[in-house]
Amino acid sequence: LHRDEIRRAELVANPGCYPTGTILAVAPLAKHEVVERVIFDSKSGITGAGAEPTTFTHYPNLHEAIVPYKVTNHRHYWEIVQELGRFQPDIKISFTPQVFPGSRGILTNAHVFLRGKLEIDEVKKIYEEFYKDCFFVRLQDEIRLSWVRGSNFCDIAMFKGEDRLVISSAIDNLVKGASGQAIQNMNVMFGFDEKLGLDFVPLFP
Repeated sequence: LHRDEIRRAELVANPGCYPTGTILAVAPLAKHEVVERVIFDSKSGITGAGAEPTTFTHYPNLHEAIVPYKVTNHRHYWEIVQELGRFQPDIKISFTPQVFPGSRGILTNAHVFLRGKLEIDEVKKIYEEFYKDCFFVRLQDEIRLSWVRGSNFCDIAMFKGEDRLVISSAIDNLVKGASGQAIQNMNVMFGFDEKLGLDFVPLFP
């Protein structure tokens, strides 16, 4: 989203892992200023909490559990607001993070309530146009976290309901959500091929 600025930059701050999945899911619609409200429901693997052991990440506390945390005050909320607000300043955003008992990955479901009516074919065209030059964003009919594990890809799928769109995104929080996009940004900054060191298939199965 900031490729031109990154080319001229001397210092780049990488996005957070949650903002990466959420912003990429909704940016094309926000650019067209058609979003009334978006509710992000994001689930992260345990590595999203960092390497320091805590009672929260202790295996017995997370095994067979999905745990909401910092439900209304997660620090990444404001980064999401900042970036989507660049496209649509009056966008209304809610964000709820949760941890699931897996090692890695972030699955986000964005419930998008529109200002007007868009058919699913129109939505797909908006996303295809927005991401036409983005090798690491793949538009899919459905998504799985396992399809992006160990890769720099962000998979996005679009669904139309009676009262809303649901835009789903999947990333590996340790690659696209962290080290992978750091390398991608470095490549852009120094004029290298953006895919250098990152063009490999996910670790599936």
